[in-house]
Formats: sequence, structure tokens, C-alpha cells
Amino acid sequence: MLRERLQALDSEWRQVPRAVEFERLIEERLGANRVRHSISVTKVLHLVAGDLGLDTASAVSAGLLHDSCKAMKNEAMLETAERYGIPLNETHMERPNLLHGHVAAALCRHEWHVADESVCEAIAWHVTGHPGLGLLGQALFFADFSEPLREHPESDEALRIYDAQCFRSALRYAARAKLDHLRKKGLLIDPNTEAFCAWLDTRGVV
Repeated sequence: MLRERLQALDSEWRQVPRAVEFERLIEERLGANRVRHSISVTKVLHLVAGDLGLDTASAVSAGLLHDSCKAMKNEAMLETAERYGIPLNETHMERPNLLHGHVAAALCRHEWHVADESVCEAIAWHVTGHPGLGLLGQALFFADFSEPLREHPESDEALRIYDAQCFRSALRYAARAKLDHLRKKGLLIDPNTEAFCAWLDTRGVV
């Protein structure tokens, strides 16, 4: 069971290249709660990556850095996005924090010397997802939604589905639950989120 495996997981995820460096980086940029969340996501992603045959070093980097720009103010977020040529849409202008994944990916590429493009892609799209997202990005989306420090019951349900069915079913559930939550709150929804759900619905299970 994934939750039990998480409880048994020690510090082996810290043994991969640059893990300690990136952990220190987020400790400098984020509050304690966000750091704990990032480490929890990293642990889930570390295990899921092993299950899916993904590179665990890439998974740890993506997990640690995915929210590295979460604390940026809206004005700084938009300015940084424009500086790095990140395309902006109406949703970004109303909800600039949706850009924190794309901004973090840009910093990974240009300032933090992360050469693995699958890591940058995963970080960029972990907030909304998008059709055609690579497997590491899909795994990060799932880990970010389901990590056990999350307080919503849907997190537990996603972990249960992962164990009882498969990764793809759990990912579809997480994407649909996130979309339903946004609709219930009446928030402007990035079109990529709806497109990601529709894309997952067309795919088989693994």
C-alpha cells in the first residue's frame, strides 16, 4: 500500500544527485509548511517513479522544486513570466499564482542549471496539466494532489485508487476531482485543466 510504503520510507530520496542542494534552496525560498508539502510530494513521487520505471533522481528534483516559486507576489510572478517569454492568457492575468510552475521551470532552465527537460516540463505543468504531458509530469500532478499532508478526503481516495486499481485511474480521479473543486469554488479555470481531464479520459489504464 502506498501510504504504508511512505511511512516506511527513510531518507534514501536524499541520496540522489542534487537532492540536498534543492532541499536547501526551497528552505530559503518557502515557509515551513510549504517545505513540508514539497518533501511529502517528493516522497510520493519517489515511490511512484519507481513503480512506473521513471528515473528517481529526476522525480526527486521535480518534487522538491515544483513549488519553489509559490511564495512569489503576483506582480513579481507576472514580471518574471514576461522576462522569460512565458505566454500569458486571461486566466493568468486574473490568477497569477497559476504561473508558479512555469516560472519555476524557467528558473530551473536558466538559473539552477537543471538540464533534464522532463523535470522542467513536469514542474511547468503540475498546476494545470495539459494534453500530452509526459509521464513524469503526470506522476507529479498525482503526487501533488495526493500527498498525505493534504487535508481533503480526495487525497486519501486518490491513494486508495492507486493501490486498488492503477496509476492511470488514480491520476484521472485526481484531475477530475481538482477540476470539480475549482468549479464548486467558482474560480476561473485554466483551459489546460479541462483539456487535461478530457485527454486522460481518452487514454487506457496502465
